[in-house]
Amino acid sequence: MTPTPDLSIEVDDVDICFERMKNAGFLIGYGPIEEPWEFDVFLFATHLAS
Repeated sequence: MTPTPDLSIEVDDVDICFERMKNAGFLIGYGPIEEPWEFDVFLFATHLAS
């Protein structure tokens, strides 16, 4: 089951977005994975997370 994010952002290409965020040093906490409802998702943490 996918954890519930505080914010959801839709992008045109999740693979490119994932690679750029990973390369920028964001902590990826989940995914990327294709969910049953046919969306590819990944979750990340920022310094703003509590």
